[in-house]
Amino acid sequence: MIPLFFLERNIYFGSMRFLLVAFLLMALCSCGDLEPVSSELKESYRFYYGYSISCRNDSFGSFDCDDIQLTSMRVSIEIDDINYAYACFGGHCETYDPFEYGYGHDPNRNAYYYQFENDFDETTWTVYTDGISAIFEDNRNGYAVYYSVDGENF
Repeated sequence: MIPLFFLERNIYFGSMRFLLVAFLLMALCSCGDLEPVSSELKESYRFYYGYSISCRNDSFGSFDCDDIQLTSMRVSIEIDDINYAYACFGGHCETYDPFEYGYGHDPNRNAYYYQFENDFDETTWTVYTDGISAIFEDNRNGYAVYYSVDGENF
């Protein structure tokens, strides 16, 4: 015969273990969809370019350019505090992790720039943070489009 205090103790500890496991599962499941993208902005840029010029482009540079055209191109870049970038070029928006874009300084222009590369379609956007110009390069098809605020500084 099993003593009564032994059954009561096993029932008590068994239910405590069940509640502990249930509590841990609820705590772990409440994490849900953790995303590494932060909500705090570190930098934000918005530019509007009114002029463009299209050129043929190869590894040596641009040549055989068309006339300057009036255009309407909006560019926005947001960098959050963990360096994820959200960039929109003329209504087409993408999110870039810190290894998918570059930041540098152009000594010829004395200006900083962001460079966003898309390996899939072999295109590159270079946006200068002074807001004067931006460059779209399509390496697969061999052309580049230079955007400018004033029609002079491409």
